[in-house]
Amino acid sequence: MIHAGSSLCSWHGPLQLAQHGAEKSCLAEAIAQRSVPKGPQVGFRPRRTGFAILACGVCSAGVARCRARERLGRRVGFCRRLAQESPRHGGDLPFGSEQLDKFAKAKDVEAARLVYEQMLPEIQGYSDSIKRVVVNTMIKACSDSGDARSGEEFYDSLQTLRLQPNSKTYGKLIEAAAKSGNIAVAESWMNKLSTAMDPDRVHFSTMIDACAKKGDVARAHGWFAKMIDSVGLSDPKSDTAALSAVIEVYAQQGDPLQATHWLDWGCARRIAPDVVTFTNVLTAYSRKGDLSGAESSLQQMVSLSLKPTMVTYSSLIDACAKVGDAEKAESWFRKCLDQGLEPDITHYRAVLDAHVQSQNLGNAEHWLSVISSTGLQLGLIGNTVMVKAYAKAGDMDRVERLLGDMQRTSVECDDVLIGTVISGYADLGQTVAAERWFRQLRHRTVKGYTTLLKGYGKSAPRLTEHAVDLIKEMLAEGIRPNPVTLKTLERVLGRSRATQLCADLGIDSP
Repeated sequence: MIHAGSSLCSWHGPLQLAQHGAEKSCLAEAIAQRSVPKGPQVGFRPRRTGFAILACGVCSAGVARCRARERLGRRVGFCRRLAQESPRHGGDLPFGSEQLDKFAKAKDVEAARLVYEQMLPEIQGYSDSIKRVVVNTMIKACSDSGDARSGEEFYDSLQTLRLQPNSKTYGKLIEAAAKSGNIAVAESWMNKLSTAMDPDRVHFSTMIDACAKKGDVARAHGWFAKMIDSVGLSDPKSDTAALSAVIEVYAQQGDPLQATHWLDWGCARRIAPDVVTFTNVLTAYSRKGDLSGAESSLQQMVSLSLKPTMVTYSSLIDACAKVGDAEKAESWFRKCLDQGLEPDITHYRAVLDAHVQSQNLGNAEHWLSVISSTGLQLGLIGNTVMVKAYAKAGDMDRVERLLGDMQRTSVECDDVLIGTVISGYADLGQTVAAERWFRQLRHRTVKGYTTLLKGYGKSAPRLTEHAVDLIKEMLAEGIRPNPVTLKTLERVLGRSRATQLCADLGIDSP
């Protein structure tokens, strides 16, 4: 029997109840092995905090004396789950910390929240630093999952507990806002951090990376400059990562001039570029279609004993495709294989595109069979490349066969591909087929209407009444003709009738 003056909820840490006397009472479940006095202890006053467990009905008489019986009943399921924890933290952290950390690392905010709510009443007896660790763990869960709003909610919990946030608190809140794409909120937290303490390199790098991912060059530059003024350039890995993030902005914009400027700027300050840095510069050249610049970046990379990655070769082959240099595309593809790298569909597709751009459909079809033999799926992008090539060549039979293959392999057409098909039929004046595909567009635009209108003009004879009806339908859908549409209408109807129709419909004349 438990001492009448003690309460189950007052024991420090997980309780391990012993059998008392000769009676074989049911033992309460032990969550962890702790040194706890057994039996009645005269004068013993255990410290308050830990979790107590209601084990089973046999013990209910003893538990009835506990003033927290109702609370214990609600917690029994939770505590039994926690019973699987190892006593890794010993007495340093509140019980449940390991489970909380587990859910936080799994980015399971809701599960972590349930554990946190169970722990909250129990952490009152711990030091401020331990309480802050518990709350910061919850903020970490929110940050890793990109849940900025919940992160702010747990920041408010610090105020409720009368705790001061530390560098990690602000760092995770900045990261949560950055991951959710809210740069303004991330900057707000950064400013609060700067008011309370000095930001470190990680905080600045998070801001630079967030701005880079949003394509906000000015802000990325600004935070880079602030980092240099505040903490200088002393951490090679972080400095390189920050430089790469800024260059990535220009890579996405296809601006090799600024990308190389920042590469030179970093090198002048002894920031060592890595593979990611050079790949970003190479990508900037590739997006602009500058094959020579892309190859030069690769040579610089190799001269520094940096090994190109699959992403590097993908950008390089893509540069070859943009200029229609299929021979070089194949050459770099083979180089990729020679390096022991395994190409994925993007590499095969880039080579295919290079042959299409060079208007060599025979070689393009050869690469189609190569891709098929690898078991890789061409996908929507690759199929669109081939549909465009066949349509441009006026081979709509092959277009239809390819579309049939897509349907059998469950590759769904999008409006870009459908627009290409409409254009192919319109160029041939095959308006029935063009109309059939036009009706399959999910979102009809001025471009789609204009393309079909062009088909009416190329039909023999020209389908003038169809053109009039199409313009009226277009207006009924709330889509206004643009100058290209009106010029196309004039070619179909003739200047005089087109002008009169526009006047009747209340739209500008061609």
